[in-house]
Amino acid sequence: MQTAKRFGGTLALSLVLSFEVSNACAQPRFWPLPVPAGAVSFSAAAAISGDGSTIVGYYATLDPLFQGAFRWRLGGVVEMLPSTPQLRPIPRAISGDGSIVVGTMEDSIFLVPFRYTTQSGYVFIETVQFAGGQDATSISHDGRTILVTGAVDTTTGDRAYVVAEGRPLRVIEPYGNPPFIYAEAISGDGSTVVGGPFPTVIAPRDAFRWTEAAGMTFLADLPGGEVGAYAQAVSYDGSIAVGWSVSANNQEPRTFEACRWNANGEPMGLGDLPGGRFLSTAAGVSADGRVIVGYGSDDTGVDAFVWTAEAGMRSIKQVLIEAGLGAAVEGWSLGEATGISADGRRVCGFGFDPSGLVRAWVAELPDTSCRADFNADGVHNSQDFFDFLSALFTTPACPEPCTPGGGGGGSCPADFNRDCFINSADFFDFLGAFLAGCE
Repeated sequence: MQTAKRFGGTLALSLVLSFEVSNACAQPRFWPLPVPAGAVSFSAAAAISGDGSTIVGYYATLDPLFQGAFRWRLGGVVEMLPSTPQLRPIPRAISGDGSIVVGTMEDSIFLVPFRYTTQSGYVFIETVQFAGGQDATSISHDGRTILVTGAVDTTTGDRAYVVAEGRPLRVIEPYGNPPFIYAEAISGDGSTVVGGPFPTVIAPRDAFRWTEAAGMTFLADLPGGEVGAYAQAVSYDGSIAVGWSVSANNQEPRTFEACRWNANGEPMGLGDLPGGRFLSTAAGVSADGRVIVGYGSDDTGVDAFVWTAEAGMRSIKQVLIEAGLGAAVEGWSLGEATGISADGRRVCGFGFDPSGLVRAWVAELPDTSCRADFNADGVHNSQDFFDFLSALFTTPACPEPCTPGGGGGGSCPADFNRDCFINSADFFDFLGAFLAGCE
């Protein structure tokens, strides 16, 4: 259940910094977090909304020394969320339309999970008696289901909780010896949870996928190397999970390879960027599982990547340069990609800007996917046609919130033309794409 405790209300300070952004045109773009020079010494994007309109993250200032959180609506304002030196919000995830933020409120003793809206301020999420703290790590597309994970007591280990409006609290039990669990992400439809052993625990354990119907199932790790895997994100319907696994490519201690698990829990290594040691991890996935983002290793250190079955793993900076945005990203090291919109076009992350400061960014990527490959298995064949028909006839309507031309299409595959309606126009548009095939 949720308590009625509130903090901050609608007293959020807004830093109004407007600039033009066109979601309809969807041309490749690059936006650094717009902050006054010298005002913020550090900023990082934690997540992007499913419709691609809003990111959340955290920032720090040196004079005075202060840590806080922000919500940035592209084309609108950078909103500094309420915080004090004693209560520091750490945002972790955001709903599909950007209206609800979840994360952890940090004080000197505990970590307390919260839900934040402009209207209600901070509402602390109550699960059970806990020791040490809990974290709200993820939220469903419609904002009605929140994932909470963390310490319960010192003897029975960590648990995770699925907190849904109008439904009993669902508990995900820990595993291993000692028992540790960290539930990292919930699917857009609220049905599926993924995660792994607590990130700070060095132990050979598998990643997991959990549903209420099937319970917990473990995701296989990649062949070779030590046993170990961790799932960090999941597609809208829960069928595709992404994260990392130790593989035969990892010859150095504490290195791993970005990994994609299919609906059967079978892993596929995504490789790494050219140069540097072999180290990569996947942090975000589009609603349909086609586009994956994260970071890899190259000669300069770590660099944000985007992966598709057609193009493999590519540096996001290089993709933007090839799209004609070389001047916009000149001097940047994009560092890590941390989230992706439902349609796979907008990516958020953080890296070093030309002045050497760590700074949040958002990129609009060119659309290079082959939509005729409907099931995203890398092959254009009759199965794509049958899978589209199945989606068309079994999906009564797109889930809310749905943005025409935006994330709605990613979280509603049957809406092929992305107008938020499922009808015969989607069939004919898919048929045209299917007959055109893939290059």
